[in-house]
Amino acid sequence: NHRFLPWDEIRTEAVVSMDDDFRPQEDQLRKLLEVWCSFPETLVGPMWLTTRSLACRGEGCQEVTYVTGGWPGYYNLILTGFAIFHRGWLV
Repeated sequence: NHRFLPWDEIRTEAVVSMDDDFRPQEDQLRKLLEVWCSFPETLVGPMWLTTRSLACRGEGCQEVTYVTGGWPGYYNLILTGFAIFHRGWLV
């Protein structure tokens, strides 16, 4: 994938890296950018990740939504499925 290539079209300092099947809410994106602006040298991402998938049994399927991470006292990896970082990190 070409997610981390330094495309000439990228002119902002902040780069949002997001999986193509992820749809954050506007307030989530605003909060992420707000935190990144305070720490622009850092990879910033949520401690939670909402996941939607299909659970199929027999001939019927149902959409399932679950949230991972964000439990107090636990570490969580910040994955680039939804993160903001400085464009200088692009290689």
